[in-house]
Amino acid sequence: MKKILISLACFWIGLMSVNSQKQVEVKIDPGHVENRINDKIYGFLLEHLYHSVSNGIWGENVWNRSFEELLAYGNWEISSSGEVMLDAMEQSIADFRIFRGKDYDITLDVKRQAGDGAILIGVRDQHRDRMLTNRVYWYLGSENNTVHKLESNTGWIWHTPKVKTTVTDVCPGALVVGKWVQIRIRCEENHLTGWINGTKIFDRIIDDCPVEGAVTLGGEHCQVAFRNIKITSLDGNDVKVNLNPVRHWYGVGDGTVAAVNSDVLNQNIAMRIHSLGRFAGVEQPHNYSIRKSDLLKGSIYLKGTVDKVYIQLLDGKKILSEKLLQNITDTWKEYLVELPSDKDVSLATLRIVVKEPGNLFIDQVSLMHQSSIENQGFRVELTNAVASLKPTILRWPGGSFSEQYHFENGLGKQSERKGILRWDDFDPLSFGTDEFMAFCEKVGAEPQIVVPIGYHNYAGYMPDKDGRQDWLQRALDWMEYCNGDAETTKWGKKRAENGHPEPYNVKYWEIDNEVWKMNPKLYAEITRLFSIEMKKQDPSIKIIGCGCGRLGREGIGLDSIMIHDVAGYIDYISPHYYQMLDRYGNEGVEEYGCYLDKLSSWIAKSENPAMKIYLSEWNLDGIDMRTGLFTGGFLNRLEATPGVEMAASALFLRHTSATGWNNAFINFDQNGWFQAPNYVVMKLWRDHFQPNRIAVYGDMKGLNVIATISDNRKETCLKIVNPAGQPVAMKIRNGINLGMPVWKVIHTPSLLNSNSMSNPDKIKVENREVMIDGEDIIIAVPAFSASVLTMQQE
Repeated sequence: MKKILISLACFWIGLMSVNSQKQVEVKIDPGHVENRINDKIYGFLLEHLYHSVSNGIWGENVWNRSFEELLAYGNWEISSSGEVMLDAMEQSIADFRIFRGKDYDITLDVKRQAGDGAILIGVRDQHRDRMLTNRVYWYLGSENNTVHKLESNTGWIWHTPKVKTTVTDVCPGALVVGKWVQIRIRCEENHLTGWINGTKIFDRIIDDCPVEGAVTLGGEHCQVAFRNIKITSLDGNDVKVNLNPVRHWYGVGDGTVAAVNSDVLNQNIAMRIHSLGRFAGVEQPHNYSIRKSDLLKGSIYLKGTVDKVYIQLLDGKKILSEKLLQNITDTWKEYLVELPSDKDVSLATLRIVVKEPGNLFIDQVSLMHQSSIENQGFRVELTNAVASLKPTILRWPGGSFSEQYHFENGLGKQSERKGILRWDDFDPLSFGTDEFMAFCEKVGAEPQIVVPIGYHNYAGYMPDKDGRQDWLQRALDWMEYCNGDAETTKWGKKRAENGHPEPYNVKYWEIDNEVWKMNPKLYAEITRLFSIEMKKQDPSIKIIGCGCGRLGREGIGLDSIMIHDVAGYIDYISPHYYQMLDRYGNEGVEEYGCYLDKLSSWIAKSENPAMKIYLSEWNLDGIDMRTGLFTGGFLNRLEATPGVEMAASALFLRHTSATGWNNAFINFDQNGWFQAPNYVVMKLWRDHFQPNRIAVYGDMKGLNVIATISDNRKETCLKIVNPAGQPVAMKIRNGINLGMPVWKVIHTPSLLNSNSMSNPDKIKVENREVMIDGEDIIIAVPAFSASVLTMQQE
């Protein structure tokens, strides 16, 4: 037996400080197996959101590469002088978000140039994913240029399309063609005031007023110009106004920029630069990590009336690298770009400019590091971060992202793909089915695909004009693309044409995501239909039906109906669980653990007692130490719940610029990444996974503890979470008989501690000392800690 070298003096000092606190004595029985654990509980949701995939796992460096994510919808043109022109003569509404905030004072000049439609100034415009609600709009010259009116439009857009619209402060008024007028609006909490040429037009307290949102310019059936736009915070400071029609791209030089929607390369939008002859273009600032040892290369599609275009990388104002593209024609052409650098720069800018008069049209700008190209297109450090967790299953493409997903738009040549606006990100579907399958193979995970059934909400089920069958056929086509024969099936042939002749043999298929907003009886019937047809096409697959993520009446309704009505048609039921940050301890863990036990009992009494639970989304709401403690405790609960066969935690990855949902395991920017505490704990648990849960006896006194053992009985693991603020002395009776101990601990003195880009290893795994007392093992379990004690036999 190897000799254990420990500092007894230091250990006893630590242990004596515990003696006045709790003491726990446990006994592990390796001969008593409580249940078999499936390692598929160590899965993840790989959803396209907050640049987790595009500009994340997929190594594309250019944000909004096809210019489809707009801030200005309609025919807008912005000059370098700051004047904004809109031609909406044939358009019901066009809108341009120029700022987002809460309380401010805005002034601007407005001039009607043609038409008699309304000109609008919007405030507190929620504008989420083009769902046009939750906003306050001031319509100037409405109703054929005869009145001004204030319209408030409220309603929780995420769960229901039902909206309350209130029109107030209607007064006679017109905007004369060719005449500038000065507009001012003041927003202070729910108190809004508006003036025209210094005359107060409205002064109103608005019930249920959105607390923040965009300032929006717009119009309908008119031509209008805006100038001298100024927004000031209520403490008197000017704030930056964005006068760029395409998100993430900024106009530079002397000319105009516009997002155009005719004769584009693909989908809906291309960028047009009109140069007055000196210097004009667009740039994407401070978004690029430039490495002298890792070439940035790719391509750009151009057409126009200019002859030369310059693609530049800048460090501040200094040009790091420049590529001259010549012989631009009046038809779209792809130009290859390489941008070497002799230095590393963490916040470089990409610029595309012309230096002669004329028009330049741009579409599909794509740049990757050579390291990503050699890694099948995947960003190396993020791929390694995922692979280190050894994920067993990846659920994709969502999440709610899957509800709008058309798999065919993510196949084939990158420049021909058509994207989706969702989750603060226009994803160009650069990472489609083939890329997903390649990524799963690279990180060793089994693929699981979510197929949409059509739009659903509280109003019911609303498929497109082709009806429900259209979505079913799309699911069958997608499955045929993945599993169909390359010679005898249409979509199998398509897969082979894309370079993948062998079937992927995807086994797990889920019928949509979070359908809680529709009638559960209707969803159950749709699931039955999909299951029958999909299994008829491929009997080897497993069907996953949505469960609920809620513990109340609504959740029980969906889960019970699915288990009662269609148990014979589904192999898994798929609930979700997200816990609040302050319920990170045993109470929060057991709240849903008990519900999983209830689900298991319902399943046991159903017509399909072999059905299993797939907890396809779970996590805590945050990235401080509490999320690590919850992860350890909840993983212990999942390992101890035989009815749960698979699980997928979320969020998996998140760019640090994201505007919401800050609970990701992997957090990154263009220069690097850091592991949140849930990642640190998940990796420790995964590295010490053993498939057999064995009995452990004792009064745990607030600790969350399970014991597992390997199939060959040579390695035993004790997984311990202490969510409390007091340390605990633990004695494992006869523990030395199970093998030589190694103790790995994750601990921080404060629950609020977290990792960050500047301090990525503040919370990490450390080896701790143990004490051997005869045949017993004694450890001092720190407060706020998650740890694994491994006992290994030679």
